[in-house]
Amino acid sequence: MLQARFGPLIGCLFVAAGGGSARALDFVQQVAPGVHLAGFADRYGSANCGWIELEDRTVLIDLPHGVGVQAFLSAVARTSSKPIRSLVLTSEPDPEDERVRALRNLHNSMGLYPEGSYLDLVGGRYEGHGPLERFGVEVVDAEHPVTRGVRDFFVADEQHTPSYDSKKVGLLLKNRSDQGTAGAAGWAYQAGKGRLCHLANGHTRESLDHPMFQRLMRNAVRWCPGVSDSR
Repeated sequence: MLQARFGPLIGCLFVAAGGGSARALDFVQQVAPGVHLAGFADRYGSANCGWIELEDRTVLIDLPHGVGVQAFLSAVARTSSKPIRSLVLTSEPDPEDERVRALRNLHNSMGLYPEGSYLDLVGGRYEGHGPLERFGVEVVDAEHPVTRGVRDFFVADEQHTPSYDSKKVGLLLKNRSDQGTAGAAGWAYQAGKGRLCHLANGHTRESLDHPMFQRLMRNAVRWCPGVSDSR
């Protein structure tokens, strides 16, 4: 889950980390060009933070638990030459906080917050998923900046079938299994100065590593905070 909150970066770093300790990162791995996972890997190879290097900036994805800010920034600096300008925090945003202008929602986020204003903000609701299987992901709106350059693809993942508010959000992607089960795989909308994008895939390493999903995440990281031009 990646709920994106962009603000004054250095202040966000120290507030989120509470100063932190000098402990070094246990785990850093590049999973795609410019995309790194970091934190504390368990036996499934997961991580709790990372960073993405874009053309003009580096975007931090959360902060590692129990690791000081300086240790984290040092690890980022060893792999990226671009300035750190954005921070994505994986915590529930406050819909009343006017500083929250960008939200990138990923995979099971809605299942973690089953009630409340967060779901109103996201524009959908978790409705469960089937077994781990291979299914197709179809581009519904190829003109949106988030889907720019993305083609239909197949992936082994949990097929989520969330409900969504079609009057609020614009559907970007659908998933479809061989058995005919279909569901929303991504949507986006703009409300005032804020932008939101939800991507339903992301449970397995294969899903996260897929070139089309990597492109979706990169596009969303740029579109949500308004880095790229867009509608």
